[in-house]
Amino acid sequence: MDKKQRTGRLKSYFTNNGRFEETHGSYREVYLLNAILLVMPLVCLAFTVIDIFFFKMYLAASINATSAVLALLALIYFKKTDNYKPVAYFAVTILILALSVFFYLTQNQYFSFAWLAIMPPIVFFLLGNKKGSIVLLLYGIYIILFILGNKNSWSHAEFNVEAISNIVGSIFTLTALIAYFEKSRKEA
Repeated sequence: MDKKQRTGRLKSYFTNNGRFEETHGSYREVYLLNAILLVMPLVCLAFTVIDIFFFKMYLAASINATSAVLALLALIYFKKTDNYKPVAYFAVTILILALSVFFYLTQNQYFSFAWLAIMPPIVFFLLGNKKGSIVLLLYGIYIILFILGNKNSWSHAEFNVEAISNIVGSIFTLTALIAYFEKSRKEA
């Protein structure tokens, strides 16, 4: 397959087989939702393998695997229906549930809270400013209460391979999101 064919297939994937062309009002949102629903299962599956074989964190692995399956189901539904809004909400819900359970399991260890950095760009872009602000405010309150309710029982977090994995993973994800937003802004 040559570069032109690959580019055509990618464009077809990201536009739901051309049903959301660049002139469509929801083109950028659809493009990002497709990207998130493509990347989310891959990242979750990668961390499933890492959690099982390197860190022996089987519960975290099962949450990542479940998140991957849910994201894949959301992607299949979106490809069949083109129904953006419920899939965007479902993608945000998957992200919030996966991160919440991950934080519950890891507490303050492994620098897991670094993953909070990916929330605002995803939530704002998928849900818009008003609804995104509400979701992030509510989730922020939950995270603050979670931290305040548990901080007295937490020991100092170790800077280890797991921590580096979380920091690098979250920075890479955030960088990819920012690169996409910058590309979208220039195309707008």
